[in-house]
Amino acid sequence: MATKRQKWVPAEPEAPDSDGGVVAERELDAGGLSDARVGRLVIRSAIDAELVRVAADRVEASGCTLAGLSIRDVTIDSGDASNSGLTGATVRRVRGAGIGAVGIDFSRARLEDVVLKNCKLRLARGFEASMARCRFEDCDLREAEFEGTRLDRVVFRRCDMTAARLAGVDLSGCDLRGSRVEGLVVSPERLAGVRVDATQLPTFAVALGLVVDDPSD
Repeated sequence: MATKRQKWVPAEPEAPDSDGGVVAERELDAGGLSDARVGRLVIRSAIDAELVRVAADRVEASGCTLAGLSIRDVTIDSGDASNSGLTGATVRRVRGAGIGAVGIDFSRARLEDVVLKNCKLRLARGFEASMARCRFEDCDLREAEFEGTRLDRVVFRRCDMTAARLAGVDLSGCDLRGSRVEGLVVSPERLAGVRVDATQLPTFAVALGLVVDDPSD
């Protein structure tokens, strides 16, 4: 009898411990920010800073350097983080929606219990990063590069992963059902256990070197 896969969901972020109401605008400085509700959060440069228990309606972080940033228990409803650098960052229990992050670089970063919805992550780079219990929904991941990344229980649901690169990535335990995978680059020897749907089978057949023919021919 086949065993049923255990269902899991990413942990929810903790709410800010603040009764001060919503601050219309705040700029993240070297000292970091914690326990705040912000209408517009502006980030220009925050190397090795901390962002903890923050809820923001919008984040502006385009083109900024965020190397080593520690982000924990954060909710972002919209924003722009295009071409920003999160290399070596630690991101835990984060919820983000409607974020434009084309060309973002989170190489060598560690992401845990992160949920991103309707985010533009085209050309994102995540070399040798680590992602555990993360979920991407309705995200644009075209031509994203995750080579050498460690994925543990990561879901890509209804994402556009056209021509994304996952070479050298162990996909066992990951779920790609409902996503576009044309031109997806994977390592055939690391596909065991990945969850796909019937429409995706031709792409993975090519990756495995299979030739699928009509039996009537």
